[in-house]
Amino acid sequence: MEIGGVEFSASKTGLATGVGRFDFRLNYTYTESAFQSEFLSSFSQWGLVRKGDALPYLPSHVGSGSVTLTRDQLQYRADIGYQDFMRERPGSSVALPGERTERRVTLALSVLYKVNQEVQVQLFIKNATDEQAIVSRRPFGARPNAPRYVGIRLRFGDA
Repeated sequence: MEIGGVEFSASKTGLATGVGRFDFRLNYTYTESAFQSEFLSSFSQWGLVRKGDALPYLPSHVGSGSVTLTRDQLQYRADIGYQDFMRERPGSSVALPGERTERRVTLALSVLYKVNQEVQVQLFIKNATDEQAIVSRRPFGARPNAPRYVGIRLRFGDA
């Protein structure tokens, strides 16, 4: 098995403006893989693997970014994530729908309030757009990503 790729990461913290302090983060990863020999896998979900086949469940493109605005005791944050489709079996041809997971973009939002040095309250929404995608079909059928989730978090102590 040969796996290779590149990764890029950048961030800027503490950018002061008239509305508050901004922090930015960006990450991107590109990955390729190839089996170096042909074999019949004892792992039932792979079957016959040919030389040059890509490794299943390894997306080629993954990226994420966030922007955070801090103003006084309030902190607003938005996170966006992208994951390319993934093959569900080893192969080298184009993976067709039903043989791969779906591409997906997710958005998470949060607001954090620092009550004092010891107490923080945070309201957050994961998968804010309620993006729905198949993230796996193996071993027991299609499974979706997590649905929209709204939560409140209280932190006490050294927050």
